[in-house]
Amino acid sequence: MKNWNRTGKIKALLILFISLLSLRNISNKNEIIESENYVYVTLGIFLLIFTALFLPLMTKLLSLFKVKFKKPDWNRNPISIYILSNSLITFQFIGYWLLLSGFSQIIITAIVNQNFRGEAVLQILYGFGILFGIKLSVLWLKLNSNNIQ
Repeated sequence: MKNWNRTGKIKALLILFISLLSLRNISNKNEIIESENYVYVTLGIFLLIFTALFLPLMTKLLSLFKVKFKKPDWNRNPISIYILSNSLITFQFIGYWLLLSGFSQIIITAIVNQNFRGEAVLQILYGFGILFGIKLSVLWLKLNSNNIQ
């Protein structure tokens, strides 16, 4: 956090704000069906594997067409006119947002309703899949600190 610039701080506050907004959808009903939770967890595991493999494969395929990717850095703007080269930065933002949103929903649901929320686990697994896919992309493309392939 010491090395964050203005963009990094704004991103962190934006993720926190959006994650807190997602808590509005938590109802006080205890009508969560157990079979729905299994579907969400199964779908989450599928998304984790799919995303962790899809991101590196797509970045490698696009790099064959001379698209240069930048190594994700928290201090960069995730929304840019250079969509393809900054796509890993955008996915990093989305991954952290899904993680924080899912963890906050699980914690609040456990405290308030005292039950399990499958949608939150889906978000967490999808967020981990995105971040793991980014890590594999960076390793596979051998992106260095100069951020150019």
